[in-house]
Amino acid sequence: MCIYFSGAAKNKQYLKRIGITHILNTAEGNKFGMVNTSKDYYRDTNIKYMGVQLLDLPVTNISAHFAETADFIENGVKSGGNYKLR
Repeated sequence: MCIYFSGAAKNKQYLKRIGITHILNTAEGNKFGMVNTSKDYYRDTNIKYMGVQLLDLPVTNISAHFAETADFIENGVKSGGNYKLR
């Protein structure tokens, strides 16, 4: 499970090598400051993916996504997923 997103998270070979099983992208999108990946980006891997389109701004209501992202993380941990937290 990967609970962070950086340039490395777009490198599918690297993710496979370190055993990442889940990715939670909280900046999904193609606007400035967002990470342009999606479930389709990882379709040729066994990585489970969840994307939330949030901008890193003080006015962004991240709490609206707490329940769904917490469920995704919990399911990843319960399934024995490999995770990194950043």
